[in-house]
Amino acid sequence: MTSTSRVAVVSFSLLILNLGAGCASAGRGGKAPAVVHQADERIPPISAFPPGEQRIAYNEALTHEQAGWRAEQGGRAQEARQPLEAAARSFLAFLQRFPRTGWDLTFRFHAADLLRRAGRGDEAAALAEQVANDPGANPKSKAMASLQLANALTTAGKLEPLKIEAPAEGERAAPAEVPAPWARYVEATDAYLQSLGPAAQEPPDRILGPGQLALVAARVAWATGHRDDARGRLETILDRWSGEPQAFQGAAPLYVQTFVAEQDWNGAGQAVERVQQLAAAQGQQATDQDARGAYEKVSADVARVAASAGYERAKGLLEQGKAEEAAREFEALAERGQGDVPAALVGAAVAWEKAGDARRATELRQQVVDRHGDSRLAPGAALQIAASLSKQGDHGGAARVYAMHAERWPDDPNHCTALRNGAVELDVAKRAADAAGRYLAFGKDERCAQASPDVAALALYRAGQLFIEAKRRPEAREAFQAAAAIEGVTSREAKQRVADAKRQASKLGGTAAGRRSPRR
Repeated sequence: MTSTSRVAVVSFSLLILNLGAGCASAGRGGKAPAVVHQADERIPPISAFPPGEQRIAYNEALTHEQAGWRAEQGGRAQEARQPLEAAARSFLAFLQRFPRTGWDLTFRFHAADLLRRAGRGDEAAALAEQVANDPGANPKSKAMASLQLANALTTAGKLEPLKIEAPAEGERAAPAEVPAPWARYVEATDAYLQSLGPAAQEPPDRILGPGQLALVAARVAWATGHRDDARGRLETILDRWSGEPQAFQGAAPLYVQTFVAEQDWNGAGQAVERVQQLAAAQGQQATDQDARGAYEKVSADVARVAASAGYERAKGLLEQGKAEEAAREFEALAERGQGDVPAALVGAAVAWEKAGDARRATELRQQVVDRHGDSRLAPGAALQIAASLSKQGDHGGAARVYAMHAERWPDDPNHCTALRNGAVELDVAKRAADAAGRYLAFGKDERCAQASPDVAALALYRAGQLFIEAKRRPEAREAFQAAAAIEGVTSREAKQRVADAKRQASKLGGTAAGRRSPRR
């Protein structure tokens, strides 16, 4: 993640499939239920209701929901809308018929989620509002309902989606006002988290843990430019809820990013170390394989962030004119194997070059070619090596590298450059026949000839001249004929060479390869 990268829009949805939540009221004209189920509870199994009408009605809602879920899982979002809406209305109809089951708020909250997924944002928002305002709702239910409300309004197009983005380098926009629905959510979440107390534990089977709700509040702060508030909230998640894999997985990389955004490289390094220690500790304690995988992924993710931060730090040193210091920073990144190692090696090469150590720069570029030949940077590193050798007067060495480039990366955009430059280096090295062969290969390459007919014609003509010097007349004739066949030349020099190539080819036409004079 570099300073110019952008992170995709982060959904603040509850990510609930086949899950329920509840707020329960006393019911209409009857005894209050013995148990009031809250919004973070899953919808119950069908056995929770007595045989007969309740089970039949509940099964109808479940059947619709299952059909919608299957369509969603199959990527048929439009097809899923009708059964999801039908499921929501079946849950609400159940509450109308059986108002004293204790699942009133659970089903209303769940129905709001189903309606949101069905694209009925306005109705979903109205239901979420009911849950948030219900006297039976506990602080967590109020927070979850406020989140559902904001999501529903976003679905309805009445609230702009919040985005989590990495700021442009050096950019720090003034904090924006938090939209009212999100401000309401943050307030409700803070009230809920405060009600927990420092050691409060929740049942493990809840839909959302406190860390996940706290994470959304931190994202709201970050998305609206309140960076210090976001960092404080993220720190709290690391301190109190690092045992929640999903919350930790969302909070840890963003926590490190709060330092990267400020170009606080030391702070970023300390944040990475803290996160990795927590991830290792929690991963060892986790008994669930998915949880262990989540902690391992966090460790890998923040390592990449650390590498990116280190790269930006080294780049900043280079821009400040501290070339040698930057070079050592780049090399340290490459040695640790973090992030884009070829990019770090190339950065170190550029820095050493600016520091006046061309030999070390070439060594590092050679590492890119030898160890990371499949990297997008390897072809460019090879061209830089060849250019450096040429500058040092080693034209034969430069030609060998150009030849290697042409053979190893034939699809590289600089393929024609490598072919032609290799020929020029051999020409300068006075290796006429070898240079002629390379000029011929360049000029007869269809891509190269189409890209620059003038250059191809001149190269082929030069190949003919060099073959004549090497007393290789058949190859000279081939080169002149190829030059004469080039179409689309525009420069005066190229036109003159094409015209002369025709004459040279005609002159050489009587001497074919291997022909002997008849004996008299």
